[in-house]
Amino acid sequence: MFRTRESRNAPAAGLSVPALEAVSVFPLPKNAVITEFYYWYNGKRYEGTIKIREEAEQEYNDRIRQLIDPAMLREIGDNLFKLNIAPIDPNSEVRFEITYAEPLLYEFGISEYKLLLKADEWSSKPLERVYVQIHSQTSKKYDSFTSPSHLNDHAIQIIKNSDQDYQVVYGDENYTPLKDLVIQFEILRDEIDFNILTYFPTELDSMGNEGFYSLWISPPNELNGGKSIPKDFVFVVDVSSSMLGSRLEQLKEAMNFFLASFSRSARIKGA
Repeated sequence: MFRTRESRNAPAAGLSVPALEAVSVFPLPKNAVITEFYYWYNGKRYEGTIKIREEAEQEYNDRIRQLIDPAMLREIGDNLFKLNIAPIDPNSEVRFEITYAEPLLYEFGISEYKLLLKADEWSSKPLERVYVQIHSQTSKKYDSFTSPSHLNDHAIQIIKNSDQDYQVVYGDENYTPLKDLVIQFEILRDEIDFNILTYFPTELDSMGNEGFYSLWISPPNELNGGKSIPKDFVFVVDVSSSMLGSRLEQLKEAMNFFLASFSRSARIKGA
């Protein structure tokens, strides 16, 4: 959502129309973390910096009073963000760009990327233009690459540049997206894959002061003859006193979810 409002702090001198403040409210994926923020004002690019909320709000208000073009981006709840840019003279061009990192959902060999496009709750009018371009590459090969949310949508085009390179182009005009754009892909595994994710807590975290890691070991998809490989699954779970309460209940829910997804012929061991 993007709108403008009159800036009472800083009317632009010599103009018959008051200066404006641009206000944009938009969501990001649940696990997304903003890494870079830039905004453009009349062709000039400004880089954002991370500051304590109170300090950022004070600096933003001070710069408005000095008729300097500031911007402030802040989270207002549940990965919902609000961007303020002011003062803006009439007939000015304002836009912004945000870079964020996001771990993708991965279940049973299939990775999923969701772009939050659903806009009917945010805009009462059709959007003038919607354009999305996705470039996805892998060091291995894609076994599948599709969009389950827009299978028969004329506005989307999936382009295979090579077995390791896909592009997605999606767009329309005078259009209100009614659902999010979902891309699912599977990497061809012809050998055992190892993937590791490390994490080192900061002082603001509530997870202790020791680092930890997650390790994924994925077997190949098929044997040389094209047959599926039988697999043994071993679950190692922590049921110590530190897991009592809600953590233990969440662990049970996760285990029940995994167990329900296996066929009856699966061999499952616990440790």
